[in-house]
Amino acid sequence: MSYIEIISTAVAICPIIAFILSGIYFILQYKKYGSVSFFRTFILYTFLLYCICAYFLVILPLPNREEVARRTGPTTQLIPFNVIKVFVEDSGFTLTKPSTYLTALTSHEFLQPTFNFLLLLPLGFYLRYYFKLKAKKASKIALLTTIFFELTQFSGLYGIYSRPYRLLDVDDLMLNYSGCMLGFLIAPIFVAALPTREEIDNKAYKHGAHITLMRRAFANFIDILITALVYSICLLFVYAVYHISFLNELATFKQFEHQLPYILAIGYIIINVLYHIIFILAIGGSTPGKYILGIRIIDKREKKLSKFRILIRYILYLSLTYAIPLSIIYIYYKYLLNNLIAAIVMGIILALTLVYTIIRVIVGIFSNKYTYFSYELLTRTKLSTVIKDDNSSSILQNQSY
Repeated sequence: MSYIEIISTAVAICPIIAFILSGIYFILQYKKYGSVSFFRTFILYTFLLYCICAYFLVILPLPNREEVARRTGPTTQLIPFNVIKVFVEDSGFTLTKPSTYLTALTSHEFLQPTFNFLLLLPLGFYLRYYFKLKAKKASKIALLTTIFFELTQFSGLYGIYSRPYRLLDVDDLMLNYSGCMLGFLIAPIFVAALPTREEIDNKAYKHGAHITLMRRAFANFIDILITALVYSICLLFVYAVYHISFLNELATFKQFEHQLPYILAIGYIIINVLYHIIFILAIGGSTPGKYILGIRIIDKREKKLSKFRILIRYILYLSLTYAIPLSIIYIYYKYLLNNLIAAIVMGIILALTLVYTIIRVIVGIFSNKYTYFSYELLTRTKLSTVIKDDNSSSILQNQSY
């Protein structure tokens, strides 16, 4: 497997890993900055891609386990600068013969140590540019990283192989470490055209002062996941009780089986109502999703807001989100489907409601102004953001729009 094939494999796998980690990443970004910066996301994605490529270059290609078990050669090379001796002896290089230079520079004896030197050079760049580390700390990370790579090989890929399938080479340690520190030293040359970490953070904080629809949607998504988990646990408990106890023998319970979809829907609404009421009383109106993303509910006119009004807001929100649409759909299919005029009228109402919601969402996406929904207008409430500066425990932003 060539270097190009290994890197291509890493490029193919990186989006999958990034997608798996995206939820955690969004939470951390919204919690710290109140927004997700495109440029920061690009930097961290390229860093993740680089880490995967570097790791794959260390472990791939994977040989056959039986073939490795039959090997009897050395597993370590502990002589410093042995790589120079190997290059001079085996690459065909002769100092007095320029005709040997090209062949020597394209030989395995030259390319392998060169790639080992370049392997951690980007790491030094990232450590200085984005992670803002000093030379001493970057040196420690460089040393630990190259030791990790060498031990990964020496352990036979953590015991998967009966013996190492690559040498633990002291020259590789020195080359990896030197490459990383060179990347750290030359980083300022390449970052002149790039925004600084401080500029990226300040821009993120500025954007974080706005409650975007994406941020609201992600907060709601977290709440939905939590309520779905709680609801699933409740269903499993009810299922266990029903099938283990005498209840499954009673005709009273069996007659409700055909109404199970409606019972499940009502049960989910009840779980949502209890979930929001509990957290209104516990943390002043912020659900876990909003709390994690640094969002709170305030009065539209910056006046004091009671928990009762927050409760009304959530009741309206849940009604408009779950109860009313489910009720309308139930009535529509149960009673109005055979009545053409009533079905058309109800369909128009549902269509207009859907169109209104879509328009509000589109306006909110392309406008910097706060997007008010009906339950917020009725309760005179809105969402506000609280963002904390890294350099201070005080509140940097506490603005609402």
